[in-house]
Amino acid sequence: MLDWVHESWLSVAATVAGMVAMLTVGRRTGKPASVATAAAVVALAGGMLGMALGLRKVDHAFQTMTGLDLALRVKILSVGTREASDNLLVGGACAVLLVLAGIFLAAYGAHKA
Repeated sequence: MLDWVHESWLSVAATVAGMVAMLTVGRRTGKPASVATAAAVVALAGGMLGMALGLRKVDHAFQTMTGLDLALRVKILSVGTREASDNLLVGGACAVLLVLAGIFLAAYGAHKA
């Protein structure tokens, strides 16, 4: 069920680190939304990198496999593209989560420590 985590580790790690930084540094400086936004950029970049690397793996598989029928090639392309796009989906979801948490903390609870 959680097999996407090993592919999207950079986005998930950026989200966890961003939440910690937002709750510590962001609250101390009074700018949790700024900290969350910076971490959201890293989460999105991680998703983009994961997608690009996943598509490169699909291309490499296509270049090394010869003699496959068209149906199998389409299946490999479809599954590989879906797995690669999961990275972008996770990166986007992590970024939205960070930004919403930063906005919430800025609006309702950002007190200087």
